This record gives sequence, C-alpha cells and structure tokens, in this order.
Amino acid sequence: MTDVLERQLSLTDSSDESEHTIVSQFERQVAAVPHKLALVTDETSLSYRALDLKARRIAAGLAALPAQRDRPVMLFMKDEAARVAAMLGVLRANRIFIPIAADSPAQWLTQVIEDSGTAQIIVDSSTRSIAKRAAIGSVTVLEAEQLAHSL
Repeated sequence: MTDVLERQLSLTDSSDESEHTIVSQFERQVAAVPHKLALVTDETSLSYRALDLKARRIAAGLAALPAQRDRPVMLFMKDEAARVAAMLGVLRANRIFIPIAADSPAQWLTQVIEDSGTAQIIVDSSTRSIAKRAAIGSVTVLEAEQLAHSL
C-alpha cells in the first residue's frame, strides 16, 4: 500500500497544483477583470487591481522581514478590506495565517501566540494597541496600511 501511495505522489505534477491555489485563482481574476469591483465593504470598495496591489505590497513587506517563514502570521484587524488584502498577501508570501476576531482580548491573543508560535501580527489602527499588549517575545506587530504602502 505504501508503494502505491508513493508512486501516486511522485506522479503528481507540481505545476498542476500551483494552478489551483487561492493566489493563482485570484491572479487570473485580476488579469481578466482588473477594474471590476473585487471587494465592497461599508467603508471602502476595491477593484481587483487595487486589492492585488495591496496584497503584493503586504507580501513584499513580509518577505523583507528576518527569516521566520516557518512561523504563522496572525491577522487581527477590524477593517474587512485590510483583512482580505492581508490574507492574500500572507498567502502570496507563502506563509500561513491565523485569523483572530477583532474583539478578542489581549489575554486570548497572548495564548494563541504562545500556542501557535506566531511571528508577526498584522493589525489595523483599531487593533494595534491590544496587539502590542499581547505581543510576547520576538513577535512583531505590523500595521496593514503601512505594509500596503511600504513599497
């Protein structure tokens, strides 16, 4: 049985897999309809191109940080558009993320950080102070808007 499984895994085409990722699907949509609305919230609306630009900048900001690529990124934001851009940016940077509700208390954040080994917390202006209180050890608090405008 193990031999069969190993053969099946070795026959898997990695390029095939990359075509079915969230990022690759999103990139195809950006290429197809860059000016159509991708995201509409009570506060803002973003075209596919604008959302892609924010996600790319967040990914670049994460990639520029010291090597902690094997540790997750916590997303702790109230701003829905920033949260979606951060999700796409983290995935584009080939990292994993842990979404946390914006109304979570600092003690809960600290517990999740300890349990998960979180390296960075991406926040918005409304969650920054709670995240700073919760951040322990070498955890870095990064503001989504600053990352999205950093390059």
